Parts: sequence; C-alpha cells; structure tokens
Amino acid sequence: MWADFELRLWELVGLVRYFNYRNECTKTASQVVDFAVKLATSKSPSLIKRSFARLIDTFRTDFARGDGIRGLLFDIVRVITLVSMASSERRKRLEALLPLFYEALNNSENFMPILEAFQPYSDQGDMRMRYYGMYLLYLFNAEGIFDAATRILWGMGLIGRDQEVPQNLSDIGWRDVKEGLHQIDLPGELLFAGWADGRLRNAIAHSRMTYDKLRGTMRFQDRQTSTNPSFDRTLSIYAFSDYCTNLDNPFHMIVNYQLIIRIWQLGFDPKPPGLGTRSAFDRWKDSPLMEGV
Repeated sequence: MWADFELRLWELVGLVRYFNYRNECTKTASQVVDFAVKLATSKSPSLIKRSFARLIDTFRTDFARGDGIRGLLFDIVRVITLVSMASSERRKRLEALLPLFYEALNNSENFMPILEAFQPYSDQGDMRMRYYGMYLLYLFNAEGIFDAATRILWGMGLIGRDQEVPQNLSDIGWRDVKEGLHQIDLPGELLFAGWADGRLRNAIAHSRMTYDKLRGTMRFQDRQTSTNPSFDRTLSIYAFSDYCTNLDNPFHMIVNYQLIIRIWQLGFDPKPPGLGTRSAFDRWKDSPLMEGV
C-alpha cells in the first residue's frame, strides 16, 4: 500500500460518486471500488493491474450502452489519448490544447440553467417543449463544445504522430478540421456524426423549425447556398436525441477518459500530480455535460 493511500482513496471515492451520477456508469463505479480495495489489500501488482484492465473494459461497456458507434469512439479516444501521452515531450506539447479544453468546460456551465428551465416540461411529457430545450442544448454544444472537442482530438492525433499542430487551431473551419482528421487516419465521419454538416445547427440558429403536434415530430430546414443544397429533414424526438448524443460524444469521451488516466495515476504513479489538492475532477464532477432534457 502507498504511504499516502488515504489521499489516493479520497480521490477514488470522489470518482465512485462521479461514475454513479444519474446511474449512467454504475458498473464502472463498482469496478473503481474493486480497484481501491485491491490497492488497499493486495500485495500482487498483477492482481491490481488486472483490476484496472477490468475497469477500462467495464467503462467501455457502460459508455457504449450497446451502441457500436459509441464503443468505437471509446476505442479511438483511448488510442489517441495513450499515444499522445506516451512521452514527456508529447505530454508537454499537450499543454497547448488546454485553452480549448477549458473553454469547452467553461461553456458547458451554460447548460444547467437550460436544463433547469425545461425540466418541468420533460416531467410533464410536453413533447414540444422538450424539443425546444434540446434545440438550445444542441446549439450551445455545436458552437461552444463540439467545435473545441474535434480540434482537441485532431491536435492530440497530430501530437501522437509527432506532427506540428496548427497555431491557429481554434480558428480553423470545421471542414478543414474534418479533413485533417482523415489525413491522420481518424474517422471524421464518425466524430462528426451529430454535426450533420452543420445543417441542423443552421436550421436552429435561423429558427427554421416547424413542430407537428399531431405526429410529435419537428421539421428542420436550411436554405440552399453556393456550397450546399437545400436541407429539409423531419425528425422524431428520439432521432433528434441521437444527433444530440452524437454531438456530445467526442468531448464527453475526452473528459471521462482523462478520469480513467487519473485512476491509473492514483494506482500506479509514485507521485500522482496534485494529490491532496483540488484537482480538475472537482470541476468535471459538477459539469452538466452528462445531463439531458
């Protein structure tokens, strides 16, 4: 057992609470408990390592929830994260991406007032108002979180390949970001699955939506431009929810996998950075990213 185990346990207990949040990753939370117990009682490093390996597998299952796309996204972010952190030089270069990371975290704080305002309508089963709450969340996510997440993943991928990260990364258009992901063999189509080429974002931003009360569906329209044909799509709330989830997936996965890295540090790093102080987790655990209308 580590001499500072009580401080490590304090963080692990907090992580158990995080993964139990809204009962979304309860199996992962149980596996964190098992990992903490192994750290406290086992003298076998291989047994502790096996517990950590089960933790990762369990988290993948909890995150994917039977969705093949989410499972594949987990695998992609896992590889990108580990490769980009494989050396001290690469880890140093990752610091250049922190402004994007914290920008997305700060922007996510604007979700909570929307969630609180529209929750009564969700409780009442008011389909129309649920749509409107989801519109706002989708738009805020598209403009303030998803755009940062895709740039973070592109930057991490470039660092993992020891390539230069564009100095104007935060200003590059989404089409160039998507193409950049393809150029380093990352599936841009998968990462942009919730983006719908910006057409849903445009429809919402320009208020071109029409609710069909009889069918409980919403029609989204976007005008033809010099680069895009006209867009006209009718979605059920469940289909639109899938777009919202897919838009959220990249950053959601980035945040949560950083917590898995933290668990590794608490178990195996002789001197985990920031142990016993207020860590980034204290911000992540209160982030409304996991909420939904």
